[in-house]
Amino acid sequence: MESMLHTNEMISGAQQQTTKLTFKEKFSFGLGDLASNLIWSMISSYLLFFYTDVYLVPVAAIGTLFLISRVGDALIDPIFGVMVDKTNTKRGKARPYILYLAVPFGVLSILTFSSPQFSDTGKIIYAYATYIVLGIIYSAINIPYGTLMSLMTRDSQEKMQLSSFRIFGMAVGSIAITALTMPLVKAFGGGDQKSGFFWTITLFSIVSVIIFLIVYRNTKEHVTDTESQHHEKLSIGAMVKLLVRNQPWVVSTLFALVTFLRIGAAVPLTIYFSIYVLHKPNLVSVLLPLLYVTAIIGSFFAAPFFKRFGKRNGNIISLAISVVFFVALPFCEGNTALYLVLYTLSYVFGGLCMISVFTMIADSADYHEWKFNTRADGQLYSGYSFATKVGSALASSLVAYALAWFNYNPEQITDTAVTGIRYLFYGMPLVLMAVQILIMCFYKLDRTHSGIIEQLKARRQS
Repeated sequence: MESMLHTNEMISGAQQQTTKLTFKEKFSFGLGDLASNLIWSMISSYLLFFYTDVYLVPVAAIGTLFLISRVGDALIDPIFGVMVDKTNTKRGKARPYILYLAVPFGVLSILTFSSPQFSDTGKIIYAYATYIVLGIIYSAINIPYGTLMSLMTRDSQEKMQLSSFRIFGMAVGSIAITALTMPLVKAFGGGDQKSGFFWTITLFSIVSVIIFLIVYRNTKEHVTDTESQHHEKLSIGAMVKLLVRNQPWVVSTLFALVTFLRIGAAVPLTIYFSIYVLHKPNLVSVLLPLLYVTAIIGSFFAAPFFKRFGKRNGNIISLAISVVFFVALPFCEGNTALYLVLYTLSYVFGGLCMISVFTMIADSADYHEWKFNTRADGQLYSGYSFATKVGSALASSLVAYALAWFNYNPEQITDTAVTGIRYLFYGMPLVLMAVQILIMCFYKLDRTHSGIIEQLKARRQS
């Protein structure tokens, strides 16, 4: 079979079984990440700050909170992946979850940023309860949403375009959060940040629910079970064993974990870095939105870039360029304009991996079907979701633990804390980008994917 695959490597991608999607479908799919990130960017950008400086949860407890709740939440992701794979309704496999879980997702988001008057122990318990339940609902709606890409089309270029729309939606949502949150907190709360955060998250939650309903209405699952109804039905244990034998998926998942660890650490560190190292609190509303503006810029040229270089070489090249620009940043702190230019360029190239990884996971589903004769879109995406949550959990926990290690106290900032924040802000991204480059050296699906699609097409026609 391997020899047959390589024989088919040169077959034109234009002959693949494809589903050409309308602009409306692609745009609506991308809105899903806008809806998701109106909430999740609040979590990743401001929840740590909300806990330490607004709700006044003991900082040493927060690292454990993030680690336990996010890793525990991630462990149930495979359950939702299996549920999606086994779901068959007139509304589809993935879309029903988006319809029915949009409102619960919004409600739990509001509760997470609420500030009931409890003792320190009560605050920790409340934070655990709301954060864990929110994470579970996020998994239950986001895994089906991520799986939806593979159910809309099998064409790799179409999937790359969907990834670009998804990143565009993510970036717009994240920009809205990072640019508007603090002004809205001030407007809604006056001098009361607790009230300000509550009404701000309430506004974003309402908008998020509405957008998720639009996603449900305007997308369609073109790839149906009728294409794979002959596949062997497997037990959950057998499914897991096949996942770890799917080499492109393992590489993609590890790559995603480190990607989200890097981005997840950069976001909260940017807040502390701007306030306590640069002594420019207003710069938070510039640097954080730039993280996502760069994602929008990248979304416009990601498809032709990765078509030209492939996902393996494209990611290695873009990350190497990002490292060069990022290394120059510490030497430009006195020149704000030059600093912002280099910062932007670094994250334009360093953020392209966020776009490619969605397509890498979707392509690994095609490999999985070819290699093992069973389709497992939901399980593969749930594994990816698990990795991103572990990465994000590690990021939040490591930052929180590091702040505690450097004796961070918002009421009395020491030189040791300032130095620690500087080391973390510059050091973590550079180390993690080097790890990403190393991981991508093991990705080999680029040159074989078109042949896999051709063989899958031949199977379905036989």
